Amino acid sequence: MQNLGQFIKSSTAIDFAFIFLVLFIAFVLIPAAIVMVIKARRRKPMYLLLGISLLPLVLALLGASWRIYRQERLLDDYPEVLADAASTYRQEFRREFLIMSTIGLAGTAIPFLIGVLGLVMKKSER
Repeated sequence: MQNLGQFIKSSTAIDFAFIFLVLFIAFVLIPAAIVMVIKARRRKPMYLLLGISLLPLVLALLGASWRIYRQERLLDDYPEVLADAASTYRQEFRREFLIMSTIGLAGTAIPFLIGVLGLVMKKSER
C-alpha cells in the first residue's frame, strides 16, 4: 500500500491520463465483450475481441515505459547522484513500472476471458 501511495504522489498528469484511459477502455470493453458474445454467431468476431481486449495492457505498458524513460533521463541529467542512490531510484522505477503494468493486466483480463469463453461457445466457420 505504501508503494501505491508513493506512486500516486509521484505521478504527473500524463501518468494519470494513461491510467484513466486504461481504466476507461477496460470498463467499456466489458459490456461490449458481453454483447459481442451474445450477438455473434461465429468465431471470427471473437478473434477481433481478443485482439482489442489487449489494448488496456498495451496502453499501460506504453505509459509505464514513458514514465521509466522520463525518470532515467532525469538521472542522466544529474550525474552527481551517487551510484547507490541511483540504484535505489531504479528499484523504485521498476516497482512503479510493475504497478502500471498490473493496472493494464487487470483491465485486459476480464474482456480477454470473455472472448475466450465466446470462442469456446461459438461454432467454427465450416
